[in-house]
Amino acid sequence: MSGIWLIPLFIWEPWLELYSRLDLARILSLLLVSYFLTDFFLIRIPLGARIRPSEMFLFSLIFLLPFDLRLGGLLVIILLAVKLLRIYMSNFLIRLGKVDLKTARAIGRSPLEEVTELISILYFFLIWYIYAYLDLGVLSDNIFLALNQFSLMTLLYIIFKGLEYYTEGLLRVLKEGFKLKTVIVPPFYHMLINTFTIPFLAFLSATFVRASTWAFLLFIAPLFPVFYSIFNYTRILIAAKDTIEKLADVVEGKTEELKGHSKKVASLAKELAKQMGLSFEEIELVEEAAKLQNIGYVVIREGTLGKNSSLNEEEWAEIKKHPEVGENILSNLKLFERIRLIVRSHHERWDGRGYPDKLRTYEIPVEARIIALADAFIAMRSKRPYRPPKSLREAVAEIIDNRGTQFDPKVVDAFINYLIGKGELSREEYSKIVEEVKVKRQRKATRERNPHPKGENLNLGEQS
Repeated sequence: MSGIWLIPLFIWEPWLELYSRLDLARILSLLLVSYFLTDFFLIRIPLGARIRPSEMFLFSLIFLLPFDLRLGGLLVIILLAVKLLRIYMSNFLIRLGKVDLKTARAIGRSPLEEVTELISILYFFLIWYIYAYLDLGVLSDNIFLALNQFSLMTLLYIIFKGLEYYTEGLLRVLKEGFKLKTVIVPPFYHMLINTFTIPFLAFLSATFVRASTWAFLLFIAPLFPVFYSIFNYTRILIAAKDTIEKLADVVEGKTEELKGHSKKVASLAKELAKQMGLSFEEIELVEEAAKLQNIGYVVIREGTLGKNSSLNEEEWAEIKKHPEVGENILSNLKLFERIRLIVRSHHERWDGRGYPDKLRTYEIPVEARIIALADAFIAMRSKRPYRPPKSLREAVAEIIDNRGTQFDPKVVDAFINYLIGKGELSREEYSKIVEEVKVKRQRKATRERNPHPKGENLNLGEQS
């Protein structure tokens, strides 16, 4: 039996009151091996939920084993060792190049995700203790008591996912500079996907593994192909996203001045979204949409994009089509359902004078409002065939001057706070720029009220 080596580790009560040593070793071996194998399959749908199938085997243990501090602590150490082994093997395979890039991205975790997953084992220990404290016992043969146990497990699993989410969120606040309010509201929709999947599978897994080894193997045999198929599906989604982003890069590469423009916009837009305290999902949407904002340039003639002088009316009309073209390109993939609406709206204006739909104020998606400012700022700071790049002061003055007309005032405020926070702009310099903008506006208003210089003789009929 594969679990014989575990027998000497589990000789204390109360587990041996329920199972023989051999049966206990069989249950633990089957669940831990299954946990290790499925832990590679993190189902990470871009802009969507993350599901770890391995959690079903983890929570099966709670259904089967009453809590005992010594044995529970020992099991948690084993689970941590299994998790560390998976992390090591994943990184080792990636470094050796034994997996292709798409698989590496699918099985790999960021250091922050790995830390969160290790901490989640300790949260599992806590949930296990709470379940035992409520004294419902191990999985019952009575259908009504079993349903009661399942309901309690579902509730505890929601608490588990909440703890895991807030841990990762706080780590990102500390490490990556996110605002604390970004973490406050968890992604309930994504948590529901897990909630209606993992506890139910854990319940079934516990039922079958307790019955017999063959029953458990027959239960999980069809699950592994399903997990692997979904895992491959996520790889296809990642590949599709990468392909579209590369197409966008190729389009911008038509002209030297536009090369890398969208990536710079995406970087700034992400920082502004963080500054505004958007949710993690919204921040990811902003970044991805910014990378694809100019994909509609694929239908624009190279001569128009790289023209050394101002555009004529026909060329300008051609340029203004690119948000709609970009949306059409992205509309065929459900993955880009929300991104395509942002791409369509990224040239709308706060005052309703933008294009293509003349949306105004909060009719424009917040992600598009952020990208609009980031796009304008990066464009002003970049060299163009018809003008040199503007200085930081000039670009900031332009942004402030268009606050409440072209740009969302809240986005402008976040932009200024971001620059001040980075040390690129001092508060004294900002105050001076604001005063200059006020003077400029006053002069403009004066000219509009009195468009002719004082003393100018406009009565041409009386001139001699």
